[in-house]
Amino acid sequence: MKKLGIVALAACFALILSGCSGPKEKIIGKWEYSKKESGGEAKMTLDFQKDGKVNMNMLVTAGETKIVEESGEGTYKWTDNEHIEITSKDKAGKEETTKFAVKKVDDKELVLSGKMGASDKEEELKFAKK
Repeated sequence: MKKLGIVALAACFALILSGCSGPKEKIIGKWEYSKKESGGEAKMTLDFQKDGKVNMNMLVTAGETKIVEESGEGTYKWTDNEHIEITSKDKAGKEETTKFAVKKVDDKELVLSGKMGASDKEEELKFAKK
C-alpha cells in the first residue's frame, strides 16, 4: 500500500511539472502578427521550432496591392529567459541578427520588443498563437 502511495504521488508531481513550462517551451509553435494602418495592412508569421530554427513570413499590402511579400528561414537562440536573438539572411545573403525582449509568452500571446530593420525606434509586436 505504501508503494502505491509513492507511485501516485510521483504521478501527481509529474503532472504538475508538465503544466509548468517556461518561456523557452511556450514560444514553440506558429505566431501571427497583424496591424492595419492607413488603408494598408502588415502581417507577419513566426514559426519557432524546437531545434532552434524559425520560419518567417511577411506580407505588407496597401489596399489590394502587395507592397512586400517575403518568407525565409533563420535561427533563434535565447540569451537568457527574457531575450532572444533571431538570425536570418537578407536578399544579398548577408546575415542579420535582431535582438528582442520577450515581454510576454503564454498559450495565446507572444509580445516581442526590439528595434526593427534600420530603425532606432523600439517597437512592440503582439503575436497571437495560430
